[in-house]
Order: sequence, then C-alpha cells, then structure tokens
Amino acid sequence: MATLEMAASQLSTRPPDESFPSVEALVENAALDKHFKQEIIKTFDLPSDHAQGIRLKANPNACWDLYGDAKTRLEEKVRIVNGDGVELQPTQWALQQLLRLTTPASPYAYLDTLPVETVCEAVNHSIKHSPTRDIHMLLRKPHPLDSGQPILRAVVSGRYSRVWDADLYDQVQDVLKQDEGWVLPPTWEGPPSGAYRGDRDSFLILTNGGSIVQDPTLMREADEGQMFRGLIVRNSEVGNASLSFEAVLFRYICGNHMLWGATIDESLSFGKRHVGNLQNGDWRQALQTIGRAWTDRPAQQDTDLIRALATAVVPGKDMPAKIATAVSITDLSKKQITQAVQVATAEEAQVSPVSYWGLAQGITRLSQTLYPNRASERRQMDVSAGLLLKAGRANVELPSHHAMA
Repeated sequence: MATLEMAASQLSTRPPDESFPSVEALVENAALDKHFKQEIIKTFDLPSDHAQGIRLKANPNACWDLYGDAKTRLEEKVRIVNGDGVELQPTQWALQQLLRLTTPASPYAYLDTLPVETVCEAVNHSIKHSPTRDIHMLLRKPHPLDSGQPILRAVVSGRYSRVWDADLYDQVQDVLKQDEGWVLPPTWEGPPSGAYRGDRDSFLILTNGGSIVQDPTLMREADEGQMFRGLIVRNSEVGNASLSFEAVLFRYICGNHMLWGATIDESLSFGKRHVGNLQNGDWRQALQTIGRAWTDRPAQQDTDLIRALATAVVPGKDMPAKIATAVSITDLSKKQITQAVQVATAEEAQVSPVSYWGLAQGITRLSQTLYPNRASERRQMDVSAGLLLKAGRANVELPSHHAMA
C-alpha cells in the first residue's frame, strides 16, 4: 500500500482562486465556462493571404517590467488573431499548445526570453509553412456586460474529444447523493478542501468516513484496523490530462491530505484519454458503475479481500523462486524485490512478507525510501505494487456470499 500524495500536492500548490469550498461551487464555476464557450475550427493553409490567417501579434497594451524584477509572461505580451480579425487573449496553456503545433523546436521557456516581435515573426513564419491541418480552438467569450477580449483556452487537434467539467462533476454529485457520507476532506485549518479547477485541469477528492473497512492485518490497537473509502476524479477540458476516476482504500488522511496506507482499487477505476467516443458517454456509464459499486458494496467484502491477499503467498517452492515470480509480475529487479521482502519483514510483521498484501506494502514502503524526492520513480514502483495486488486478486477465493470485485 502507498502513501498517495496527489491530493496533498493539489492542496499545497493550487492558488486560492482555483480552490472551491464544495462540489456545487466547482460545478457552478465550470458551468460559466461552458455557457460562454465558443468552439471554432481554423486551418493552417493560408500562405497566399497570410495577413488574414491565424497569427501572433504584439499586445500594444502590455506593460512589462513596471515593478522592477516582476516579469510579464509571454501570454500577456502577445495576442492571437483568429483569422477573422478577432484578437484573443491566450492562457499560458493555450499559447503553449499553439507553440507545440507551430514551433516544437522552440519551446515556451525559450521563446519567453526573446523580444516579443521576434517571437511573433518566428511563430507566424512557422504557421505560414505548416502542413495543411485543422485546429480546434476553444474560446471563453466575455460576459455581455464585460468589454474584455475573448480568452483562448485551448488549441487542439480534430481528434480531441472534450468532456465538460460541469457535466462531469454534476454527475459525480448525482451518483453519490444517496450517501451523505461523501464529503470533501478537512484540512489542518478546519474548512474542507479538495475541489480544484484552473485553466488547465480539475481535480476532486471525496472521502467517506461512514463506510469503514476493517483491515484485518492491522489489529494491534483498537482503531488501527479501520480503512476508509475515497474517490478521486481528474479531468481537463483543454487537453492537459486524461479523464479518470480512482477508487481508493486508505488507513487515514491527515490535514495536508496525504493518504496513508492507501491502495487504488483497479476494479473500480477508469481512465481514458480525450479521444474517440469519450464525449458521447462511455465515461458516464463507467462513473455510474463505479459510484454504485463503491457506495453499495458491503465493507465486509473489502475486508475479506484484504484478508485473502494477506494469507495467500506468491507462488514458488522457496524464497528465491517466490522472488523470481514477483519479478515477473511486477517487472521490478531481483534486487528491488529482495529489498521489499526485507522491508516487509521488518515493517509488516502481521503478515507474511511474501504474501501478496505484505509484499505490495513492502514495495511501496521501499519506493518512499529509495525515491523520497523523485515522484515518477516512486510512482512506477507503486504501480508495480498494484500489479502484484491485481495478480493476487485473480488467484484468491473470497467467501461464496461475495461477488468478486
């Protein structure tokens, strides 16, 4: 089991204007973006009349370096003309997307160091000579009472399939509304948090303290056997992240939203890139299935599954053979599995270190020791622990009165 840091990272990095006190407030914010949306398609194929095509121009109203070392960002120095003469104010993310399409050899960080006129000339030259292709642009129109310019939120290809945050999180509320135990987790300061939405992506964590699962491997003290359920939802309307739901069992969540002793239930999780028929509803069916199962599934079912994984050992006639089997399942090295067994022996004395449950916990504890500041490597080891639990789930038997998760 892992210490999941994704919710803690959101809590610590999101600015105040991207954090919402409730799911309802997040949906209300997202609904405004959907209501004032405008989607247009333009073509990179305008060499004969480039002046009327998509192009960058310097923003004559930009005021940079007025405050000493304060640096004006590139997206504030430029405006994008959409081909119909309308000037758009790009978000940083939308500008980065356009630059990846037009000048992939010159990333945003480099172009941001150049004079704005040079940037415009380089990008416009690339647009003029780009292969013929359609690009889809997502705009947020200004409020009728607002004199501001339209905001360019995204530049994507024709393969992109958008799921609106307003639709997604409204359905999350609908799926879970029958159980009042689902709430945003509290913080050290007291008020709940966990609903976030910015110009690039959105993130939601809900926990349910009323649906308690007993971890039978943790019965040293009266309260150590409790496990709780959580649901993590992620999305991006603008192409920055896939749509995903993750059902989580965790031992406890602290005020900084670290999920301790957590494991992701792959059988009740869903993830898909924004392509194909995603917009047409397969995510809706997945969310309905996950929400129903996660809300209605008896806690005893998870308790029995954990107990089964804690008693079932990895196949092999002796320790070297068991280690070899674990290597084949997880794709970790023999050295890493051996170290994980040693960690599990020392830290998880309630179960066999080569049981599916014990060894998975050893792997995730080892990942935190080996890679305390390297999230990608730690995540890869945590994924390997999940593969081990998945293999164990396929090889254990639950009591006959349970359906397999």
